[in-house]
Amino acid sequence: MTDNRMLDIFDEEYNHLGADTYENVHLKGLWHQNFHCWLINPDTKRVSIILLPAGHMLIPEKFDIAIFGQMLAGEEIIAGKKEIENIFGISINAEELIKIGITKEISFIESKKVFHRVFSHSYFFKQTKPLKEYISNMKNIEGIFEISIDDALALFSDKVEKISATGVLMNGSDVHTEVSYSDFAQRGKSYLHKTLFMIDSWLEVDEWERKYEGQLD
Repeated sequence: MTDNRMLDIFDEEYNHLGADTYENVHLKGLWHQNFHCWLINPDTKRVSIILLPAGHMLIPEKFDIAIFGQMLAGEEIIAGKKEIENIFGISINAEELIKIGITKEISFIESKKVFHRVFSHSYFFKQTKPLKEYISNMKNIEGIFEISIDDALALFSDKVEKISATGVLMNGSDVHTEVSYSDFAQRGKSYLHKTLFMIDSWLEVDEWERKYEGQLD
């Protein structure tokens, strides 16, 4: 099916050039922008990842960031929170999103023989609910999993080849498995490691501030 949603397109310096269809943007490898949101449990220091279905257009049967989506032409970046609401069935305030930054990503999608060029606006969102509480609202995925931030940092810095992941499939089945970098969407180890390192650092500072709140002038 042709996808005629309009996306803003840019040059490699992030200068706006106009708009084109979702299909053309991906077939031609045009620079565009999207919204990433990492779902983090601050109590367990674990990050949620989703398993994409076999029918996904670009990255079938791969693990990926829990929340990601294209920004339609003219949309403000913060409107990307709709992806959280659509996928997880929860309403959030924009103030709950913690901004990480903007990253340029270039990857080659082997299955489609196309380049994927995107400016990713990355955020993270703190949550402490059990994964099973999300399943009834989620759609267009095979399952949702959790991995340790420390394990993920080791994986994406080539210190280990596989890490443990636990999760739940859409049918409610609990799953324990091991994942390698090749099991993830092709977003690049540098981006994945850098983003999780920044999140981990933020969590450490936040924990320290809460611990010593009121004790410092």
